[in-house]
Amino acid sequence: MLKNTKAKIAAGVVFLMVATVILAIANGVPQEKSDNQIGVDLYFLNEVYLRLEPETRLVDSADGMEMTKQVFDMLYEGPLSGALTRVMPRFNETIELKLVTRENSDERFLEIQMPKEYETLSPSEEQLLRSSIVWSMTELDFIKGIKFYIGDTELLKTDGEPMGFQNRGNVVVNPRITPEKVDTETVTLYYFNEDKKALDAEERVIFVNPDQPIEKFVVEQLIAGPRNARLVASVPPETKIKGDVKTEDGVCYINLSGDFVLKNAAGGDAPVLSVYAIVNSLTELIGVNKVQILIDGEKLDNFKGSVNLSMPLERDDALIAGYGT
Repeated sequence: MLKNTKAKIAAGVVFLMVATVILAIANGVPQEKSDNQIGVDLYFLNEVYLRLEPETRLVDSADGMEMTKQVFDMLYEGPLSGALTRVMPRFNETIELKLVTRENSDERFLEIQMPKEYETLSPSEEQLLRSSIVWSMTELDFIKGIKFYIGDTELLKTDGEPMGFQNRGNVVVNPRITPEKVDTETVTLYYFNEDKKALDAEERVIFVNPDQPIEKFVVEQLIAGPRNARLVASVPPETKIKGDVKTEDGVCYINLSGDFVLKNAAGGDAPVLSVYAIVNSLTELIGVNKVQILIDGEKLDNFKGSVNLSMPLERDDALIAGYGT
């Protein structure tokens, strides 16, 4: 999150007309951070797990008004990652933003005037949209809360009372990453290279809950797919993690749904690479030397005619692109 923002906005209301922008970074190409840019997390929908998840984007350092517009425009345009989906509908009418500074205070709040089309959304779509906006816009530390309007009328709760300012503590739908007890970890994930003939690494900073095993988060990221457009998903996105993930005596035990088998391509290099994308990613972690993959709780001795999953597997660096060169 952005820290120590010093930009001042005169007390009162500043109107921002939201215009569609063409992003300089497109199609998931890795972003190169310049000295005048700061990373913020925008929250989009992961349709596999039906939850909001963060995608880190770069914002130019500017005054509060301009930074607010940048973040909102990126949120409106949608994610770069193919694993995530935009939440905000493409309304035909203009969305209007007001950045308000409280009198005798440095606290600033964002007021958003949604178009009349907002009223056509279902209650669940409304909640998801407001949560995506609140979690994304409050990445800017100077935005302390958000109030939603349709025209000049403030949105109402089900009891008819004004909804008031929304923040991360009172939105109905929270993302997978909650504000309490969240750490970040840098992990190395393996996906197919462009021709699907080898594995290639993608290093990623992820959010983890320290009360849960990091191994689980690594596999979740594999299922979500690569962010680098030059890489290809190595685990079918329909795959689900079943039960607990645990590591004992250097062996990580991971139980996957049958979709890992049913949706995985047969023949060629794909089955072997898909298995070792998991094995090699998990054995990057300290303390994990081998991986036992279970399918619906069972050990398979013949995965797609290519791999024996009846025993723990060690990493295979020979499957990594460029190994030995």
